[in-house]
Amino acid sequence: MAFFDKLNAMAKSAGDKAGELIEIGKLNSRISAERDKIIGLQRQIGEYYFAKQQAGEALDPEAAALCDQICQANAQIAALETEITKIKVARATQPAPAAPAPERVCPGCGKPVAAGVKFCPACGCAVAPAGLKEKACPGCGRPVPEGVKFCPACGCKMEGEEAPQ
Repeated sequence: MAFFDKLNAMAKSAGDKAGELIEIGKLNSRISAERDKIIGLQRQIGEYYFAKQQAGEALDPEAAALCDQICQANAQIAALETEITKIKVARATQPAPAAPAPERVCPGCGKPVAAGVKFCPACGCAVAPAGLKEKACPGCGRPVPEGVKFCPACGCKMEGEEAPQ
């Protein structure tokens, strides 16, 4: 029995602590709401006095100095926004840089192939080294260097080439 009494007492204690924590959380939430309310009211006071200063009414020196700082900050913002506009206009009027033309094109699939690559990464077709002229085989479509009379891959006669006698 003593075990169950202790267990019951611990459960009641934990429940009481949880209830206290919930109540404290609610009170802290209300405190936070009141602090937010104060900040909003302070902002309204500032806006009220700033409007008075803008309308030409004389304020005490401290309030006038703060209003002057607001005016300076607004001028700085306007200057920075002008800079942004200039950058955007300059970017819009510049032509887009032309994409560099690929050094080679795969004869099998027509996709660009980087320099130094021997096989097309898209289709696996053999690609001739840069500077070497080639034609596509009419039979298999693989690249065949200029001057070759028969395709080394399938043996098809190249068009426009005379067969050896």
